[in-house]
Amino acid sequence: MPYIIPVVRLIPQMKIALKSRNIAPGALEAYEVAFTSIISKYPGSLQSTSDHHLDPYLLHAVMPLQATRLILYRHNLHPQCSSQDRIEALNRALLPAYDTSRYISRVFMVEDMRPNSPRRVTTHADAIKSQIRFHADNFICRHIWRASLLLCYRGDYRAALTCVKLSALIGDIRKVNTACGRNLGRFLTALKARLPEGQGSVHQHLEFDEEMLALATGDLQGDADNA
Repeated sequence: MPYIIPVVRLIPQMKIALKSRNIAPGALEAYEVAFTSIISKYPGSLQSTSDHHLDPYLLHAVMPLQATRLILYRHNLHPQCSSQDRIEALNRALLPAYDTSRYISRVFMVEDMRPNSPRRVTTHADAIKSQIRFHADNFICRHIWRASLLLCYRGDYRAALTCVKLSALIGDIRKVNTACGRNLGRFLTALKARLPEGQGSVHQHLEFDEEMLALATGDLQGDADNA
């Protein structure tokens, strides 16, 4: 798809930036300008602010940019960054996570419900499930997982559930999706264990919890060059 080409051109430069201990605010702003320029060239139907149904196959048009943004912005969440850098990194990384959730919610929209009958609803749901499973690949599974982790890390379970709903439909058709689901489950178990400890505002202080930070950044910690 032509919408992926500008994103692919950014990747070599971004890989160099990700090898740095932390990415400077000026560099992040420069990338944000580039991302905004790419998004501005999308048709209205592919804008994250659109409220129209999105065909499942179009996730491959919009998700590469969201995945690139998320991977770049979460980089400064690693323990060697200052507390302020972590907070800023989390706030930035949540932007593509929320955009991802919005795109996915549009996949489940019903374009035309006339006549509004239970059979029509069932037929549409079955068609959506079939299309999602057909177009799902490892890239989509991993990106949804990363977005879900960050949304749970922030405590926005409604947005996270939208992402998980798509993962659930993909099911075990992709082995990596099953692994991502198990990892998310372990993360939620660890997160739940924090709640009885008197931390009523736990999600406001997780930037300082090294274990939760490592879990929330997922595969970032498995990369010897970037972790």
